[in-house]
Amino acid sequence: MKKQKIKLAMKNQVTILFITHLTKAQMDYNFNRIQGSVGMQGMTDAMWLFDRGDNSDKASITGRGRDIADFEYAVTWNPVTWRYEYEGQLHEINMRENRLHIIKALRALSKSGEDEFTPLEVIKYRCISPQSKEARNIQKTMQRMREAMELVDGKVWGTYKLPDASPPSFSNKKRGAGGMDFEADKMSDDYKVSMS
Repeated sequence: MKKQKIKLAMKNQVTILFITHLTKAQMDYNFNRIQGSVGMQGMTDAMWLFDRGDNSDKASITGRGRDIADFEYAVTWNPVTWRYEYEGQLHEINMRENRLHIIKALRALSKSGEDEFTPLEVIKYRCISPQSKEARNIQKTMQRMREAMELVDGKVWGTYKLPDASPPSFSNKKRGAGGMDFEADKMSDDYKVSMS
């Protein structure tokens, strides 16, 4: 059957599209969300997934195929032009959004008086299944945030906390690079610099 369709497409120089729905179930491999048999994936030369939330103007377009490079794009619906507009690479957009969600969760959790939390506590706070792909993304993102010094290690192994936001403290005089003395009698925007 596939060979007949390939011959038909090549003979008439057309592309044959097979359009189906996605299942609502979360899957580790996005293309397994294609409704129906996994065999549908095997009979195509390329697959594109268009996925949007039920009540959201944000969506994603993901592609994979034999003759194309894999791609994942984030798009947003523009109600004025009635078109989806490109926002950027999906993983970069998700990374930024994940970081914001993590910071908000840590701030909310810290209102309890604690300031160090595990990724699992953040995941539970966000009401996400601990076995989901999104939970694994949060764990990885928190590790990356630590490497980027957006989070710091807690006293207990496996915990993270937000870095102290207070301004750095200076003694009256500290010797800086190039033999300069930085006077910090008071914290201000204008530091007095004198040569020694």
